[in-house]
Amino acid sequence: MNLKNPPIMNFHRLAVSPQNQAAFVKAGNTNMFKSIEDDGTLFMFSAKSKQSNDNYVFECYKDEKAYEDHLVSSQFKDFKKATQDLVIENDSFPLTPIFAGTNYQNLRIKSDNNYLVNIAKITLVDFDREAFAKIVKHEMTVSMQEEPGVIAMFAGYLFDVENEWRFFEVYKDESAYQKHVQTDNFKDYVQKTQEMFYQKEVLQLHGDIIVDKANINYEK
Repeated sequence: MNLKNPPIMNFHRLAVSPQNQAAFVKAGNTNMFKSIEDDGTLFMFSAKSKQSNDNYVFECYKDEKAYEDHLVSSQFKDFKKATQDLVIENDSFPLTPIFAGTNYQNLRIKSDNNYLVNIAKITLVDFDREAFAKIVKHEMTVSMQEEPGVIAMFAGYLFDVENEWRFFEVYKDESAYQKHVQTDNFKDYVQKTQEMFYQKEVLQLHGDIIVDKANINYEK
């Protein structure tokens, strides 16, 4: 699915106390598995931090109408009702999309799995985002085309802070990620961008829920 228009991408951090984590995942599971069957829902994941009570949710929709349809859907209303007393903190960040890609699989992943989810938080030194975006799009395009262990990649910057970037990456397992970072393509990306970062943090998470539509492709 080649997207001609920018999709809607949102990133959420939701803190949930340990005793409520299982109930939160169960509610998210129902919401995401029903939502991905809607034509306009392209990708969703929910992943838990190993170091804190934070859950990270990323979602991608075909367009604004698809997102608005999701907000009034029965499954999302049920999710909000089920989790309103479970979530103790909630931060949401709309993103300006730069790249979106999924491979040939229609993922329906829940419970125990070996998938590795990475979230990279990047602060650029300056606002030369066009040069950075060009390098990122090339690296992600080649990764999606040449590495079967790369399941999905998304990149964008915060809607109102153009030097604050977020990457969302899904790998088949730890081995696939280690192969990825040893490729010439990834090493070239690192070499070209190392002076562009003011700060970079990578969160490695376990994907509790991952659902998508296959063969998504978007580049700004």
